[in-house]
Amino acid sequence: MELRVPIVELSVLLGGDLSGLDAGQLRQRLVDFYGFLPEQTDLAIDGEAVILRWPEASASNKAEAERLAAKAAHRAKRGEHAKARDIFKAALELDPSLTDARRGLGAGVGALTGTL
Repeated sequence: MELRVPIVELSVLLGGDLSGLDAGQLRQRLVDFYGFLPEQTDLAIDGEAVILRWPEASASNKAEAERLAAKAAHRAKRGEHAKARDIFKAALELDPSLTDARRGLGAGVGALTGTL
C-alpha cells in the first residue's frame, strides 16, 4: 500500500511550519506522528510530498480495524476525542490503509488541539 501526502498538508497534522526542517528532521517528525504504521513501512520524501509504503494487512486485521474505527467514530461523536484518537491509532496499527480511521484520527487531533 502507498500513501502520498503533500508536505503542506502535513504542516496542519504535525502542528506547525515544516519548511525550516531538513530532510532528517522532517523524517523524524513523520516517524513520531505515524507511529501506528507497521515496522516494515518505508518513508520517503519526494519533492513536495511524503510517500509512505507498507505491506497489505491480512483479512482478519482489516475486519478488526474496521470494527475499531467504527467504535472510535462513536466515541468522537460523544465528544470523547482523546479516547477516539487512541482507538483510531489502534485501528491503523492493524490496517494503515484504512482511510476512515486516518481521517478520524486527523479530525480528532484537530479537535484536541483546537485547529478544527
